[in-house]
Amino acid sequence: MEDGRRAMLASRAATVPAVVDEFSDRFRHTRVRRVLLAAGAAIFVAWWAWPVLTDRDDLVLAAGDPVLAASERAIATHVRDRGQRFLAAPSTVVSCDHAAVRAEVDRLDARRVVLAATVDGCDLSPLVAELRRAHRTVVVLVAPGLGEDAAPPGARLVDAGSIVGAEPIRTERPCEWWDEEFARPCGDDGVAVLRDDLGEITPRGIDRIGRAIAARLG
Repeated sequence: MEDGRRAMLASRAATVPAVVDEFSDRFRHTRVRRVLLAAGAAIFVAWWAWPVLTDRDDLVLAAGDPVLAASERAIATHVRDRGQRFLAAPSTVVSCDHAAVRAEVDRLDARRVVLAATVDGCDLSPLVAELRRAHRTVVVLVAPGLGEDAAPPGARLVDAGSIVGAEPIRTERPCEWWDEEFARPCGDDGVAVLRDDLGEITPRGIDRIGRAIAARLG
């Protein structure tokens, strides 16, 4: 009986190194996973915060045009993807209030400015010329129906009418690859509805406008 007990103790003792090795392997793998997760999180945070930390590539949106105001979120998303920082100007700062726009640009030291050319708007040429002399990049969103001629010299043009249709009627365009980013992708017919039956610009149309503005900002 004593021999049996000794044999059992010896057997248990022999398994201790194996158990220790297995525990060490599991601990090492867990630690590696934690290190990789922490590194990935750090990289993501650094990418997201970089424009804010470096104060790089500010963007002022001079709201006042309904299409431009509706595009704020889409613009913010797409310029952020490009490593730029989006700042919406106060709602009281509209494109035709040249003095207010200049003051906001100077206050924020914005390097890129988005303005709106509207049907009942004003001549943006003096403001654009002044901003360009100050080495600012200027993008002008032209309201549907105005056409490319409404953009002042020196500005980069985004013609909303060419994107979502100039007339307030149902407008469809072929689907693009980025349409899959929406919760509801394009239909089986491969068509993206940019204006609904009432002629209102759809969220998909607004996203395309915001994406075009971000691309023109460079």
